Amino acid sequence: MKRRQGAIRENILATHAANPQAPGAERGSEPKYLLSGLLKCTCCGANYIMISDSRYGCAAARNRSTCANRKTIKRTVVEERVLGGLRDRLMHPDLIAEFITEFQQATQAERLEALAARGEVERKLEKIRREIDNIVTAIANGMFHPSMKAKMDGL
Repeated sequence: MKRRQGAIRENILATHAANPQAPGAERGSEPKYLLSGLLKCTCCGANYIMISDSRYGCAAARNRSTCANRKTIKRTVVEERVLGGLRDRLMHPDLIAEFITEFQQATQAERLEALAARGEVERKLEKIRREIDNIVTAIANGMFHPSMKAKMDGL
């Protein structure tokens, strides 16, 4: 059992050494809380970390005393504020309706653009087919010239 744990630990350390900037999952650990690693101090820009079993605080103020921000916030309060904001502001029916309208307009514009491009390509193809038919007709009528072969190859 200890051998297996050691192998797992070595694998995690090797992965972290290969990519020290990798997120937690690639380093072998997952965030414990919903907002872990996402909160920043507005005073100094340092991460907000769990400074107790239930409160977030500025890592620079707590660990290095380089920030004057000593305010803390309960984890449950900040999670409710963030999720409430998402629910109330981003999932508002008017915003969803506006998103759907914008999405449909963008999709329609792309479809029309693709149809226009296809029409242009079809016109060019039809012109080339007519030219080939004209050359074939000329050859069938006995008006072959070596330059016709080069023209036909190009078409």
